[in-house]
Amino acid sequence: NWKIDGSYFLYGSRKGNMILSANNRCFIIPGTMSLYAEAGYRNSQPSLMLNKYHGNTFSWDNNYENTLGKWMSSTVSFDKISLSAAVRYITISNLVYFDVNSIPQQYRPSTGVFSASLSKSSRSGYWGMNNRVVFQFSETDIIRLPGLVSFHTVYFEKNIFKSALLLRAGIDVFQSVPYNGNAFNPVLSEFHLQDDQKTEGYFTADFFLSCKIKTARIFLKSEHLSQGLPADNWFMVPHYPLAGRSFKFGISWKFYD
Repeated sequence: NWKIDGSYFLYGSRKGNMILSANNRCFIIPGTMSLYAEAGYRNSQPSLMLNKYHGNTFSWDNNYENTLGKWMSSTVSFDKISLSAAVRYITISNLVYFDVNSIPQQYRPSTGVFSASLSKSSRSGYWGMNNRVVFQFSETDIIRLPGLVSFHTVYFEKNIFKSALLLRAGIDVFQSVPYNGNAFNPVLSEFHLQDDQKTEGYFTADFFLSCKIKTARIFLKSEHLSQGLPADNWFMVPHYPLAGRSFKFGISWKFYD
């Protein structure tokens, strides 16, 4: 069965804005193979800041047309082997972006972004692994994305103390290929295009440990455990290094109603 959602603004500053989406999931082979499909349309007015802004450093007075977006996506899942493949295509016209001088511009032609991903989970005894690889491609240079990114998790999970406590420990890894990522302008608090520095294909690794007892969960996490490997040059945004190695802990407790 198709599920359809939508919204339309009748009054206010966003009058005429609308969004429509439809999705459906069908089981090609019940319990083994399923297909999920989604499509949507969006008509949205650029933000007030993009149209009118007056400050000490920047000033503009624009009257941009609404940005139009359409998207289609499909996911095929094989439940028995925990494998899924997905594709997604987005078209955008009248896109408003910040150029290399941090000035908003509108790109009127229709342009597209394509992505494809593959996800696989596996489990053997107390050990498990989750993997996801994403390929991305933009038809225009004003939308800049790393061509390939990957996410991986390796973990150990076991019930101990007569199943009174669920212990889980593992490592999360993120990796991307080099690309010309957008720079950040602190005056505007916005990202803009830049051609001076390429973001290297840096990877990050986090260690986590969690213990769950009934509705309470205690977690420990060491973020950016890979700092300095292979060198202390970790920039995902030009001129803004990632946070260094850090340690976090916390408690999550769900009370009964």
